[in-house]
Amino acid sequence: MARADPMTPPNDRYGILHSLVLHQPPANRLDGVFRTVGFVHLYSASGIHLQGLFGFVELLSRGLALRTRMEIRAIKAIEVLLIAAISLMVWRMEGFHPSLLRPIALYAIRKGFRFSGIQSPLWLPLFFVLAIELGITWALPPGAVHYYAAVFGSLLALDGRRGEGRTRLHLRMALYSWIPIAAFDLISDHLLAPWTPLFSLLTIPPVSLILYPITLFAFAFGGGFPDWLIQIWNSFFSIGITILDSVPLVFSIPPYGILTGAAFAILIRVLGFRRAILPIIPCLVASQILFSHPRVSRVRQWDVGQGDAALIQEGGRNEIIDAGPSRIMDASAWIRKLARAGAPRIDALMFSHLDEDHRGGSKMLLSVASVACVLLPLNVQRSDRGRRLASEILEEFPDTKIEEQDCIRLSRVGWFESKRSGSAGNELMAGVVHEMGGGRAYFALGDGDEIQELLYESYFRPELERNSERIWKVGHHGSRFSSNSGFLRRLQPKEAWISVGARNPYHHPAPATLGILRDLSIRFRRTDQEGDLELASTEKRIQGPSSSTFLKWLSK
Repeated sequence: MARADPMTPPNDRYGILHSLVLHQPPANRLDGVFRTVGFVHLYSASGIHLQGLFGFVELLSRGLALRTRMEIRAIKAIEVLLIAAISLMVWRMEGFHPSLLRPIALYAIRKGFRFSGIQSPLWLPLFFVLAIELGITWALPPGAVHYYAAVFGSLLALDGRRGEGRTRLHLRMALYSWIPIAAFDLISDHLLAPWTPLFSLLTIPPVSLILYPITLFAFAFGGGFPDWLIQIWNSFFSIGITILDSVPLVFSIPPYGILTGAAFAILIRVLGFRRAILPIIPCLVASQILFSHPRVSRVRQWDVGQGDAALIQEGGRNEIIDAGPSRIMDASAWIRKLARAGAPRIDALMFSHLDEDHRGGSKMLLSVASVACVLLPLNVQRSDRGRRLASEILEEFPDTKIEEQDCIRLSRVGWFESKRSGSAGNELMAGVVHEMGGGRAYFALGDGDEIQELLYESYFRPELERNSERIWKVGHHGSRFSSNSGFLRRLQPKEAWISVGARNPYHHPAPATLGILRDLSIRFRRTDQEGDLELASTEKRIQGPSSSTFLKWLSK
């Protein structure tokens, strides 16, 4: 097998080449992400490309039969032997990966039906393959649902359509194989990858008819992948990756957008239009208009397990406060969060402090999303953890700027110091206030202790006075070391949000903290019980400072 390094193009951050050709997970841990959002045509497409190669072999055999006037049975026998040899070679080339048995079994069952004289729809053998896999494994692996949905749609497009032009037939296959995947993703995850049919059309013909045959011959006679073949693959996928990077890959469609699209679909059918793809267009348009209202100010307290992460959105700008822990927020988790929030790029990222459960997910976030700037004030950068984080960001993500100020613009930020014993590493804590208009505001102070809460209250007194509907993000995940009862009495929040992991080893939130909230009749909500928490407003807010403020308070 070829060396690992040359197999990856310099800009192949999606790892498509490894998954298409070798079924190897890419080193950047993005394996499975595109299956999550419906990119089965690209990311798990070896079976589909192999089906295209089988169709090409059948077409050649029919041409050979017409030229030589050989008997149909003899031609069919040659065709079956050739496809069997290709299948075994591909299976060997891809390390005998079990997923490749699906297209081979599908083809074998379909041919078995024909030889036995059984008349059946083209898609029926697929259900036999599904039944066999379920009988063996009792559960479908990740991506299998998308695979079966895509192949079912493509076989449905082929069924009963003979004599149609190859281009038109391929277009039909691309659309029909995408529609069930799109429906599944919309229902399960509220996500839509609308460019999948186009990418299918771009990749299947050259891969099935040119790259796959060349690779098979090279592997069969050379026992590996020569450098010239690797360069061909790299050049091809460099073009594909350029296309991927130039368009938004995934759209987030909220539930009301899906309902609006369904209503449009019914209306279109009533008016006599029968094209199945048309309802997708009003669905996208209606949902984006509703979801991307420029006046909406929104705060999402994400469920990231035992940690903190919040997204603040307004006027098309997206800012993140804290990035959760690394052990929970992997690539798939971040892509789901960002896609559902309609945040394709992040304008600013900041950390209340540098504990792992507040900044651990930042490297994965930076690897899957474009982040314009990271706020790291000079006093934070001077700490050991700050220096390490700054150097890692500058080295691994050169397009992301590190700013000392002027990064966070939707919220007001203050930094508060505590000399309290036991606060090692957290002596400096950032607090934020995001005013949403109509007397509504979001208040947060990371893992601030009692001293930092007093400083926070003093500094943000103007915001406290002009906002009566306050949302308080409970400090330190509801531990007994934060959210002092006196502070909560003066703050008087309408709601208290607790960002906490289910069954966490620290037993957060503490019973004492919950008792204080109950005694003060403050409604509290928990991410471990409700998932993501959200607050939105369309009221015009009072214009706050355009940049973050660094303020060092010295405790007495």
